[in-house]
Amino acid sequence: MKKILLVVVYSLTFSIYAQIAPTGTSPQTFCSNQNPTLASVVVQGDNLVWYDAVTDGNVLPLSTALLHNTTYWVAQGTAPEAERLSILVYINPYIPAPYGDSTLYLCTEDNNTLMDMPVFNTTGYDGIYWFADPNLQTQLSLFHLIENGITYYATQGLICADVLPVTVVLFPPIPQPFGYVNEKYCANENLTLENAYIFNTRGWDNIYWYANIIQTVPLDPSITTLEDGITYYAFQGIGDCSYSQAITFHAETEIPAPLGANNQYLMVDETINFLDADVYNTSGFTNLYWYADANQNVAIHPYSTVGSGTYYVFQGIGSCAESLAVTFGYNLGVEEIPNSWIGIYPNPVNDILHLNLHEETSDLDVKIYNLQGQLVFEKLYLSPIQQVQISIQHQASGLYFIEINSDKHTQFSKFIKD
Repeated sequence: MKKILLVVVYSLTFSIYAQIAPTGTSPQTFCSNQNPTLASVVVQGDNLVWYDAVTDGNVLPLSTALLHNTTYWVAQGTAPEAERLSILVYINPYIPAPYGDSTLYLCTEDNNTLMDMPVFNTTGYDGIYWFADPNLQTQLSLFHLIENGITYYATQGLICADVLPVTVVLFPPIPQPFGYVNEKYCANENLTLENAYIFNTRGWDNIYWYANIIQTVPLDPSITTLEDGITYYAFQGIGDCSYSQAITFHAETEIPAPLGANNQYLMVDETINFLDADVYNTSGFTNLYWYADANQNVAIHPYSTVGSGTYYVFQGIGSCAESLAVTFGYNLGVEEIPNSWIGIYPNPVNDILHLNLHEETSDLDVKIYNLQGQLVFEKLYLSPIQQVQISIQHQASGLYFIEINSDKHTQFSKFIKD
């Protein structure tokens, strides 16, 4: 019997896939204040495993803190044949932010640059770097001219540096108020800075008093008694942009009335202010102080345009100062300011007081005071206006003073409420 040997051959194909290394850049830099770990390192791959050696070595958890100038290895999986990628790590020290105000108020006329900004180094640092953005992408020159409302970003270094944002607010210069450099006052009357003959310029509403020009010693005008030979400083704002009016006060025991006619008449086409009136100082006195009343309750700016009525002029401040009553001769029915600027009627008035401007005027500021010097009405008309009606029906009967200011004129007049 013949035997047959059957041989069956199987063909087997084995594919061995090598575990290639993940991808990533080396070296990578971190900041110490970020407390970086292996989880912070940027690497692309799957099933990432970190080691402390190129072969074998120890597996490191993702929470491992990174060390400066140290190499770490990463593979895709734990197989011995898996390729490892080496990543060198640098840790840069944290640089704190410089110090200074987060908002700076500066004067427009100073043309300040970033070099002028009052921002300062902390201990151990000696440079300030400025940027246009909080991410420190656009560095600015120290000679960069600062702009209003812009936030700039200051650091003490270029890497791992904390940022101080600084917003700039630019102010126009604040002019000095109007007052006389030397003012006479009555001695022994306990007069205070509230009695000073001083005025705001247009657009400003407050007077701030200081004992010095650098505004380090503020004074309360209601309790600061005038002293002979002492200079006080008046401002309309606070800060380096504000200019001062220095006033030195001189005590007198007697202040006579100035010289001048009690009745004065003006030509129709003539425009004068109170300083132009025919009133003159007596010997030893140099300034004239105009008021709407004999008790010095309502002071009149000497550059105000004269209106019809009786006004009182002095050579100093206080009850020892004698007054000269001056009556100017305009029509009491309809008061026309010379050069046809404004008409005020009726006078006396019972209900509505009309202001008739002979040309449209914007930024018109109207104030009304009672005989005690109290402000009873104020309104600012911003839009161009030619006719103004003011209801005074709820005011008590008596004499009132109206102050009208525009960008071209200042007028002070009187009217009677029936």
